[in-house]
Amino acid sequence: MIFKDGHVYEVQVLWLSNDHCDDYDRYKQAMQDTLDQLGGRVIARLSRGRYESLQPWPHQPDQIVILEWPDAKAHAAYLNSQTFQQQKHLLHSGVANAELFLTKADPYGSSR
Repeated sequence: MIFKDGHVYEVQVLWLSNDHCDDYDRYKQAMQDTLDQLGGRVIARLSRGRYESLQPWPHQPDQIVILEWPDAKAHAAYLNSQTFQQQKHLLHSGVANAELFLTKADPYGSSR
């Protein structure tokens, strides 16, 4: 993976709903055009792996997703978009639990 200076990266650790896991797939499909329009892209989607963590989880996450955004404004525009507002119910029903964080790439160590 190549991390670009100044871009924002969102890491999602997801546990899908046992009853409505298809809703998450429907959410992803419905949001793809908005993601593309705002310059976001999925750079990694890891699933069905065995993950190690310093904080024990009751069970392994179903997916770990890394998204790249051109900047924090693009990420905010995604969350504020009309499409997200209309489709977020699928996200909430399809994902039982999530841990998310945003970070900036610093490939040249300029923040030191």
